[in-house]
Amino acid sequence: MQVQQKDISSVATEFLVTFSAKEITEKIEKWLVRKSAHVHKDGFRPGKVPLSVVRTHYFAEAESDTLHDVIQSFVTDTAEEKNFNLATNPEYEITSYKRGEDFSFRVTFSFEPELDLKKFETLPFEKLICPLTLDATKEKIESICNTFPKDVLKDKKIEKGDFIKASLTLIDEGKEPSVLVESARIDIDPSDNSFLKDFIEDFVSQQAGATLEKDVLLPQDFPIKKLRGKKKTLRITVLGVYHTEPHGLDEEVLEKWGGISAEDFKEFLFRLQTCQRENDLLTCNKRALLDLLAAAYDMEVPEVLVQRDFQQVLQYLIPELKRAREIDDEEVRGKTDEQVLEEYRALSHRRVRLAFLIEKIAKEYDIKLTTKQKEDRINEYLGQFPEKARRKIFEENKGDAVFWQSVFAPVLEDLVIQKILTFPNVKEKEVSEEEFQAILKDVLPEPREDEANA
Repeated sequence: MQVQQKDISSVATEFLVTFSAKEITEKIEKWLVRKSAHVHKDGFRPGKVPLSVVRTHYFAEAESDTLHDVIQSFVTDTAEEKNFNLATNPEYEITSYKRGEDFSFRVTFSFEPELDLKKFETLPFEKLICPLTLDATKEKIESICNTFPKDVLKDKKIEKGDFIKASLTLIDEGKEPSVLVESARIDIDPSDNSFLKDFIEDFVSQQAGATLEKDVLLPQDFPIKKLRGKKKTLRITVLGVYHTEPHGLDEEVLEKWGGISAEDFKEFLFRLQTCQRENDLLTCNKRALLDLLAAAYDMEVPEVLVQRDFQQVLQYLIPELKRAREIDDEEVRGKTDEQVLEEYRALSHRRVRLAFLIEKIAKEYDIKLTTKQKEDRINEYLGQFPEKARRKIFEENKGDAVFWQSVFAPVLEDLVIQKILTFPNVKEKEVSEEEFQAILKDVLPEPREDEANA
């Protein structure tokens, strides 16, 4: 056996290994001899089948198993002998082999990077705090009440933004007027482009009881099929003028929340907001802290892990990039596809760096998930798949420690971040509500659906 080693980087080394044809032949023959002791064939006693017959029937299997065993033995022996701290399973490829010739293969070992944890323990970091105020709760109550508007009858003239209840009557020359709708809601919206546009403009400043007649072209989706697309005279009579206004915290609103009292509702809302504020603060502090750690630990990591992460990203990135080009999204405007892909590849490198750091910190400070946290995370993860697929995914990966490590990683990351935020080098920085909302908007660019509408 000949072995050549070449360091690829500080976290990866490569071995080019060659076994002579003679060595491979001897190993294959040993495999066949072992096999012959267990071969049963008509006309021969058990274990007495000639080796030539065994070779004829089992040579391909012997060859395949031997080559695989040679590689696996080299990988295992080398990792143990050199005491490698592996970051992932070694990768190998067969570089040269023909039956009767030398067998060559390449093995790449990737190591965990060396990390100085003392470095992050002294990094200056300001933890945002923003106590929840009573004004914030008051604004939330107003926001919730605004989602339950009530219609109020008014005795004043019709204004833009009002709506009317009106009857619609068809006027046909020589026929009795025909009531089409006894009471319909019509919004007084000047931007309305429906067949009622002319009516809406003329109703402004009118009062209840007002009647207008106009010739209109009825649309193709008019409810009465025989009138679709025809020009007819309509008479609209205003039955009432209304405007909408938000509820106060009255019985009607409280009924929608289970009929609780106003005080219980305020207490519930304050607890809900407090929980949300804690989560939002953790999100903002987590983003800032991860940015700080990523900048401080810009070390080499195994290229195979970066590439693996990037390939997963590419599955959805390529279609998204195509869509962004079609709508001229500003995030890709002025950039080539190669530049965009390189940006995402840099993010993959960052994720791998941070994953190593988080895992190292967790080991150093004995941070582990509880059984309940693991169960909750498994349920959360499997819940995103169809029911039939959940059991299959669980069973297929039940014994795969690497798979479950990746599933638990987001929870472990949160636990580590929470631990770091208790370190002495972390100082508090109080910000106003306005400042915090601006920071949160930058961290969460997509608007979050209000709890009241969830």
